[in-house]
Amino acid sequence: MTLPVGHFAGKIVDSGGDETYYEKPYVFLIIEVNGCDGEHMVKLWLSTEENYARTDATLRELGWKGVDASDVSEIHGKACSVTTREETFQGTTEVKIAFVNAPTPARRLTKEQFAAKYSARLIEMSRALRNKAPVAAAPRGGKAPTPPAANAFDPGTDDVPF
Repeated sequence: MTLPVGHFAGKIVDSGGDETYYEKPYVFLIIEVNGCDGEHMVKLWLSTEENYARTDATLRELGWKGVDASDVSEIHGKACSVTTREETFQGTTEVKIAFVNAPTPARRLTKEQFAAKYSARLIEMSRALRNKAPVAAAPRGGKAPTPPAANAFDPGTDDVPF
């Protein structure tokens, strides 16, 4: 049941509610992540107003229309987009689901769409790169003199730059 780091499509297959040892409630979603073995759980916290607001927004983005977050079964079978990252806890690093969102539409530009959208910008960048002046070499026979700093300290005055 290894989970790679990245961004994946998935499907919500189950959900439920639970609490931690310290009585902090959360809703959990069980997600099948495309291209990964097994099912993976993500916890959506409900323990503070900020957590609840974020959880409510996530569930609504996924298609939940309810009022009681203890039952979010109406989103079972819904597609989702999953972002994973490494997390280290007590010296153990694991890959976990970091974000669950509504599915990201798969979209690929056609050759014509890509050319229409980016051609002028790419030509401009290419010309600028080719026309860029080469870096000047140091003069023969030694190093180029170093120009004085704009706020250089002159020990002959009482002015101290800040």
